[in-house]
Amino acid sequence: MKQATRGRLIAVVLLAGLGAGLAGCGTMGASSAGRAAVYITDAASATFSSVKVTIDGIMIRRPNRWVSVPGVFPVTVHLLTLSFQQQLLGTIVLPEGFYSETRLVLSSAPGANTVTLLSDGSTHDLVLPSGTQTGIQLIGGYRVQAHQTLALAIDFGPDKTIHLDSNDKFILRPTIPLIVEQQVLVRYGALNGTIEPQAAWDTAVVSAYDAATKVLVAASAVTFPPAGEAPTPTDGTFRIALPAGTYSLKATATGFTGFDSRPITHAVTLGVDTDAGTITLTATP
Repeated sequence: MKQATRGRLIAVVLLAGLGAGLAGCGTMGASSAGRAAVYITDAASATFSSVKVTIDGIMIRRPNRWVSVPGVFPVTVHLLTLSFQQQLLGTIVLPEGFYSETRLVLSSAPGANTVTLLSDGSTHDLVLPSGTQTGIQLIGGYRVQAHQTLALAIDFGPDKTIHLDSNDKFILRPTIPLIVEQQVLVRYGALNGTIEPQAAWDTAVVSAYDAATKVLVAASAVTFPPAGEAPTPTDGTFRIALPAGTYSLKATATGFTGFDSRPITHAVTLGVDTDAGTITLTATP
């Protein structure tokens, strides 16, 4: 597998064109400014009955410095109450341009981040190797357009991002996918699936298009293991939050031929995860 750092850089470049197709409503006073609205959401869990995180802030890298997204921080979020819903964390006005680094910073206070198991109801601390220092990296780049608002959804997905290590500690991974959306979704359905082969994971981007209008609606990178870690069953998977409707999917990855699902389409229902199956990419000669 490619080095994870290189892969993430390529992945955000693949997402560079999303801003033009995924710009929502809203106007800004400055002629060259746009706005990014950051939300958090979650999927249902087969392992946990509760996942609590305390967020100290959201950071976005501008060309010469990191900036904080204005919001009411710290904020404690009970993630499993956000299944098929999105909670606003903050909004920021940004100069028009492409942004490739966004981070979620979690609190280091005792008891600030915990999980409760479905199996026995026990509660455990969630260990954050980097989340209280450099922050959790949100995988995916985006282009901010002047006078427009872009919706960015952090899809926490605890069954993908939390694992039990050999010391019986629950560890949060240092990366979480970011869904770039055309519009804020108070409620949504989702398309999920898997990208193969493994060599494509760290550069893959999956995009959903309205089947009738052919308009790009939302896109996401896929999950992949941190450098040096073995893959888990959830690696290579994607999940795209979408309004109710019918969609086709496209997938791209560096060194692979692009995939287009048309004429096959997928119906999305509010409050339901719909399995789009496995997308197998073919390496270019």
